[in-house]
Amino acid sequence: MNVFLNISSQDLRVSELGKIFSNNGAHIQDFGVTAVGYSVAFLEPRFVPTGDQLLALPRGTKIFGYPESMAGLSELGLEYYSLQNDPEFVRENNRLTAMAMREILEKRFGKLDKKKVLVVGWGNLFTELRAEFDECEIHLLTLNSEKIEKARQQFGTRAHGAEVDLSKFGVIINTVPKPLVCKKILRTIDKSRPAIYDLASAPFGFDWAGFCKCRVDYKIEPGLPGRFYPQLAALSAYKCIERRLRMDIGKPSVVLGITGSSCTYTKLLPVLEEIGKTYDIIPIMSEAADQENRFCDIVEFRKRLGEITGKDYMKTITDTEKLSHYPNIVAGMVLPATGNTIARLANSVHDGAVTLAMKALLRNNKPIIIGISTNDALCGGAINIGALMGRKNYYFVPFMQDDYKAKPYSIVCDFTRVKETIDLAVKGTQIQPMLG
Repeated sequence: MNVFLNISSQDLRVSELGKIFSNNGAHIQDFGVTAVGYSVAFLEPRFVPTGDQLLALPRGTKIFGYPESMAGLSELGLEYYSLQNDPEFVRENNRLTAMAMREILEKRFGKLDKKKVLVVGWGNLFTELRAEFDECEIHLLTLNSEKIEKARQQFGTRAHGAEVDLSKFGVIINTVPKPLVCKKILRTIDKSRPAIYDLASAPFGFDWAGFCKCRVDYKIEPGLPGRFYPQLAALSAYKCIERRLRMDIGKPSVVLGITGSSCTYTKLLPVLEEIGKTYDIIPIMSEAADQENRFCDIVEFRKRLGEITGKDYMKTITDTEKLSHYPNIVAGMVLPATGNTIARLANSVHDGAVTLAMKALLRNNKPIIIGISTNDALCGGAINIGALMGRKNYYFVPFMQDDYKAKPYSIVCDFTRVKETIDLAVKGTQIQPMLG
């Protein structure tokens, strides 16, 4: 596995994370280096890769970072996972933040016994700060009108809303990444000059517009876990990434090759929704499939395909030839499979994204499921269908004549039996009966 890190980073947790991954057999790569195979990437806070660095990542790379979302990655065939969506990571990161905040305050004030501390924001970090500073008098400021009454029921007079007087506190700690503490509230600081620490990310928690910031003792303290406890912070990130990868690996993957029988696309989407409950679907569209057609809105089809699979579709040979390195792929599937694609597979012509993907899987002895949809199956295409039926590792979704009067040579697979066909094919069994 490749692990992409910002090697030149001054964030110590990056080098520590690299050591952990390296000790577990991963290949550490710098952003911008070209690599192939299964890959993950880690973005430390405040590091944003350039467009060229993102383009150099292998398609399918799983990117882990701190923002809740990152736009545009799916269009590059990359998958983004926010560390903030992992409750265990959030809890550990907040615990380390609270521990580091204690070190900062103890270095400045010495003993903290009975010190009045106001925490802005009633979230997970507030819980950890309250536990860490148990000898202090911890107060809460929430400017959320829906939360204030509940906070007062729980914390009594230690819960404050917009009427708060900041001059009553020796320390103020912000945890909200939004400038909610306005000029009206800031004026209550008066001449008391409390020590104000901002632990949130930009745009931070205070609206200094029209207020002289030099009148206050204000410090921004970003990335405390990485600064104070890089080894523990790196281990926490590693465990989070490992948990996410285990979730992905725990779900077997099926490579889906979609070819140009666009008249079946409306049938395909509900089938993929069913398959997606059991299998992780890696979609590919042939050049012919990725075109406007008279049967469906191709833009809407691509959108639904992405929503169902959670991935951008592959469409180039360069992308699909790497599939043999992906972990946990149990099968390939061509659905719908046109006569043209079946002919190419039967004659070992691998000149497109879908056919090369199937070749990549066949070389690892993976089963290939064929869902026929072609108008010449019972004439010119019969020889190619017969060739694949007699070949190792090919399995067929049951099929039938779809309109024997108007199209006597046409055959289409039974879309209701695709999932069942896959389940048996991965066990080496052809579903029966094959003819509908």
